[in-house]
Amino acid sequence: ENSDANKNMFHIDTQDWFNRTGPDGTRPYLYEGTFAHEFEHMIHFDQDPDEPSWVDEGLADLAAFFCGYGHADGHIDYYLRRHWFTALTFWGSQLEDYGACYLFQLYLYDHFGGAEFISALVQEQLNGIEGIEATLAAFGYSETFDEVFDAWTIANWVDDTRKAGGKYGYYSLEIGGPDTRYHTLEYWMDIYHGLYWDAYEIEVFPFYTTPFQETWWQFALYGDPLPYTAQYFRFNSRKATEVWMDGQDFAGIEPY
Repeated sequence: ENSDANKNMFHIDTQDWFNRTGPDGTRPYLYEGTFAHEFEHMIHFDQDPDEPSWVDEGLADLAAFFCGYGHADGHIDYYLRRHWFTALTFWGSQLEDYGACYLFQLYLYDHFGGAEFISALVQEQLNGIEGIEATLAAFGYSETFDEVFDAWTIANWVDDTRKAGGKYGYYSLEIGGPDTRYHTLEYWMDIYHGLYWDAYEIEVFPFYTTPFQETWWQFALYGDPLPYTAQYFRFNSRKATEVWMDGQDFAGIEPY
């Protein structure tokens, strides 16, 4: 291609400009954050054009945070409320997908090398899970993607860096505070249990007598979850309880 005719350009709408720019509008820093988000896409495409969207979009939201425009609190809140059917590694272009991917990249930033790690991840030519594991190894970490994912899902519920060497929490984010619109996973689980289960075709157990009925034991399922989907099960029994879960040995979907 003719490099003189191939230039990166941005076009941004000016609708409601004064309310969407700066710190004092009704939607502060919206345009600045959007520009930072799209600028990351431009950089990432030049470095690694075939990166899966679930990695690239999380890093793009992270770019807005790096530039000082705060967390993508709306995206995070959507993920917290719709976590049970939102797969981290299967991009669906919904707000909850942005939230999941952003939280995961923020977790990597917090626990595995900061901005230098993120820069290396953008430049890594391996994609998706392989790219993340390659970057972890390059920085001297022995954790696999699955191990990081497991710790991340716990951090999204616990968010306490005082335990387990800090891996079950965030340093740059407060879940349940203004960063997440004061919402948590447990908050949305309670809200949806009382109001909106039917709207999402969720099966809630138990409806009738079970060994746990007297102690308000309950859990919810949203069909067959895709791989790397976090679902949480809460047990309020006063007695010690043993639970067995036997899932299928295959995913039924091509790896991505």
